[in-house]
Amino acid sequence: MATIDIINGSMKKVGSAELGDTLLTEKLNKAVLYQAVRANLSTHHHGTVNTKTRADVWRTGKKLYKQKGTGGARHGSRKTAPFVGGGRVFGPHPRDYTIRLPRKVRVLAMREALRCALIEKNVTVVQEFPFKTPKTKEASQFFSAIKVPGGLVILDKASDVVEKSIRNLKGFKILRVDQLSPYEILKYQKLIFTADAFAEAQKRYL
Repeated sequence: MATIDIINGSMKKVGSAELGDTLLTEKLNKAVLYQAVRANLSTHHHGTVNTKTRADVWRTGKKLYKQKGTGGARHGSRKTAPFVGGGRVFGPHPRDYTIRLPRKVRVLAMREALRCALIEKNVTVVQEFPFKTPKTKEASQFFSAIKVPGGLVILDKASDVVEKSIRNLKGFKILRVDQLSPYEILKYQKLIFTADAFAEAQKRYL
């Protein structure tokens, strides 16, 4: 059975976590990862853009010129698209771009995203963060010691001390296990779990 090491701030192994027999050997379901990322990105599209049609612009309602005898096209209003200030044809209007996935697809996408990180050996599990008070310098030294220049830090529960120590470090982001999404997992090159957070992630998704 495959395992992943749990280390301390000195890069020394202090334990291990067991992984499933086929967790690292099964073929990745890239299609479900694509769907999950696309669904996440769709929530960033506000869909508030709006253009005016000929019904929304104010122009005179008088006919431009007589219907026949001019040798030109037959226009009846300056509100139409060919004229400056006229309404736009088939322009964008407010709409909801959100893509909603079934619950089973979302759960499977989380499993596949975590498997992808594990297969590529982008997961680091630390026993705990040794910060007693919020100190950005201590956090920087800790990550330098375990040779992680940046990544997604995942906690099992909220911690003001850890969050305040890390939040100003460039290239890092902090989330709890229940806030994880496939998009966030795939976005960051490294995932740094606490031992408790990794156990919770295994229970939930693996």
